[in-house]
Amino acid sequence: MQQSRYSLFIQNFVQDALLFLFILVVLSVFRAAFLITFADSLAPNTPWSDIWLTMWYGLRISLKTTGACILPAFVFGTVLTSAWPKWNGIKFRFGWACFVLLVLSVLFQMRIPYYHEFHSAFSPFIFNTFHDDVGAIISTSIEQYHAIGRMFAALVIAGLWCVLLHLWFKLTPRLARPLLSVRRPWIVVTIICLLLPPFALFVREGGAFSYYRSIYWKNSARLNQHLLNEAVLDDIQALYRAKSIYKK
Repeated sequence: MQQSRYSLFIQNFVQDALLFLFILVVLSVFRAAFLITFADSLAPNTPWSDIWLTMWYGLRISLKTTGACILPAFVFGTVLTSAWPKWNGIKFRFGWACFVLLVLSVLFQMRIPYYHEFHSAFSPFIFNTFHDDVGAIISTSIEQYHAIGRMFAALVIAGLWCVLLHLWFKLTPRLARPLLSVRRPWIVVTIICLLLPPFALFVREGGAFSYYRSIYWKNSARLNQHLLNEAVLDDIQALYRAKSIYKK
């Protein structure tokens, strides 16, 4: 692998790692914000250990969501740039990341009124809306659930996340420098390629290396309060649960 290609590979790979951590933090922040919003619904004297377990289980299951969000950035950023150096994977990754952050911000704004109404972080009934009067749904969303204000808030929040991500990505040169200074780049590439499959399995199984120790939407209700169990699921996982149940 030529040095120029190696340099592009490392820079893009480091940004993939940074983006992975960033999205994982974003999902955890939204989870904490959800718990704070509905704190009055928690049982009196709820122990802090239950809150930490909620955040921990949520962090684990959000590995799945984060991995799914990162995959296009890795394939069309790191891999494609390594194969075709003229392709600007850095710009693609940032654009894709901003789109993901916008989607996550919109879903979070939708989740709040949805939970108020149905006490669920997206249920299968949400897919019934495609068969209902769309005009009436839009009118109700605007009048009762302040949809316009919430979408504006989602845009602002997504914009702030994108600014923070831009600043976060500035760590790339510093983190990439040690890897770029090695004498045998092929060793670094080989190690990365060997570590990627077990890491992908770890992410897919929600912080485990086997199905029996994994966490997913079917076994995520491990706490004794409905709100905490709903908080474990991030919005993407909640939608995946709703879609899976709806198909049945």
